Amino acid sequence: MTGGVKGSRGAEIVNRYVLEFFDEHLKGNAGTLLKGPNEAYPEVQFYGNTSQ
Repeated sequence: MTGGVKGSRGAEIVNRYVLEFFDEHLKGNAGTLLKGPNEAYPEVQFYGNTSQ
């Protein structure tokens, strides 16, 4: 899976999603980013069951 996302944008996206994951699963601070598509990150696609 490759695409036209620039490296700096890709790094920003990965960092944001990883931080959101750890905030939710280690700190218990659930955000909205992992729940489904987000307008701030249109490059990210969700597959499978996104309901939690």
